Amino acid sequence: MSRLIDKIDINLVKEEIVDIEEIKSNLNKRVVQNDILRKESRTETSDATFDSDIWIIDKPLTQGYINLNMTFLSELKTFKRITDKEITAFRCFFAEKILNKYNTSIGSELSVIRDCIMVTNNFDLETIDSPYGNPINQLLDTYSGKTKSDKINSILEYLYYLDELDILTEGQNKAIETLMTMDTSRQDNARELPKEKDIMAFDYYLKRFYKDELFSEDMKMLYMPLLIWWKVTTVIPMRPSELCSKLTRACLIEEDEKYYIYVNRIKTGDISNKGVVRRGRIPLLNKIQITKEIYDLISDYIEKTNEYGHTETLFSYKALCAFRKKIAIEFGEEYGYITIPVEQKIDEEYFSINVLGPMLKGFYKRIISNTYKYEVERQLNIGDTRHIAFTSLLLQGVSPIEIAMLGGHTSLSSQDHYQGNSSFYADSEMIDFVSSKMHRRSISTKALKDIIFNKEKSEEAPRNLEQCIQTEDGVGYCTIDIDNDILACGDEEWR
Repeated sequence: MSRLIDKIDINLVKEEIVDIEEIKSNLNKRVVQNDILRKESRTETSDATFDSDIWIIDKPLTQGYINLNMTFLSELKTFKRITDKEITAFRCFFAEKILNKYNTSIGSELSVIRDCIMVTNNFDLETIDSPYGNPINQLLDTYSGKTKSDKINSILEYLYYLDELDILTEGQNKAIETLMTMDTSRQDNARELPKEKDIMAFDYYLKRFYKDELFSEDMKMLYMPLLIWWKVTTVIPMRPSELCSKLTRACLIEEDEKYYIYVNRIKTGDISNKGVVRRGRIPLLNKIQITKEIYDLISDYIEKTNEYGHTETLFSYKALCAFRKKIAIEFGEEYGYITIPVEQKIDEEYFSINVLGPMLKGFYKRIISNTYKYEVERQLNIGDTRHIAFTSLLLQGVSPIEIAMLGGHTSLSSQDHYQGNSSFYADSEMIDFVSSKMHRRSISTKALKDIIFNKEKSEEAPRNLEQCIQTEDGVGYCTIDIDNDILACGDEEWR
């Protein structure tokens, strides 16, 4: 990373304030346009509005209905356990889930979030810290295995959404702490990054894929959102939702021979909820300088996908479906594993994390595993790059406030669960390798030009350069053999 923080212009720092009622208005407009809500099912009736206590939505595969019962919100409001703003946030959360390719589990997701809200009196801190036991533990201890993991994940997803809206309370922070420390497999998946070898392997095969003549242009365009995700979010700690759902087609800016990307950081202003975390607010950085390479990559993607129709987001869901369909029809024998999706996204004007996540899994299966015959111990998920970027900035010595500005945090406490991943780097073989080299050779006391110009001319690289990976800046090659030895650099010199 080329000292991204050095490119911060204080004049670009500002806070973008979007009232939650505006978020609701935009989501309601999309719900109406896509004809989501129904007035009657076999067991329920509704006035089919955004503020209805019951949402009735189609169940496409079975031609039935899903009833989302939210009457408990009105009950909580009667006893002053929940505010109108929180009720709106709850409805917005599920509206986004429905619009972003919901599945049949949405009813059970609402149920477990509702149960958690009820047993904790809407995440009341005193209730969660009760001497009689944590009610969240008591609620979820009746489950085990994948079922328990899924329920924890559903509640966390809701709480993270409130965090994005900047309305997280102390009690909800405590709930996150409780859920993240539960003894389940979900904790391991959420808190640990893949090993450095698996991360480097993904980077290697992604780059190899785009240089490989084996694959058609349509295939490469299909996975282009992955390449942009990898290049952008390993440097700028953006949330997956910010990349997928909030970056617009007009996100690129060129000024005075400099290049920027505009990131929509949606935060709410003047929040009066009792107990809401209100530490010193940190201004947000919306306009971030990027390299010309990334600017050109995104520009090329926009240009090549414009023909597939209008899209509100940078990534085009319509183009993705078109590429997938062409591959299935035109290259059925060669790429038979690419299939036309059975269930389309409801709102095709917007891309979402629900599309990028499966795309990443598909790349691992179809390209890395099936084509290149390489198996990783643990795959990346789309949220891992945010952790990688945060940890990279921490290790560079960038101040917590500057990191918060880049990451879209308005308080330093929001970084706590990211900083825990610094141990991943501190304990990694890569850091050990580099540190041992520096201590053993005292390379820091030796000028780089002396190392270069005093080398024996007869000395050759340990591998043929055609087999090596050229660095992105074009000044050298990495001799890593990704298939056999992840750290295959020569022992005497760095190459």
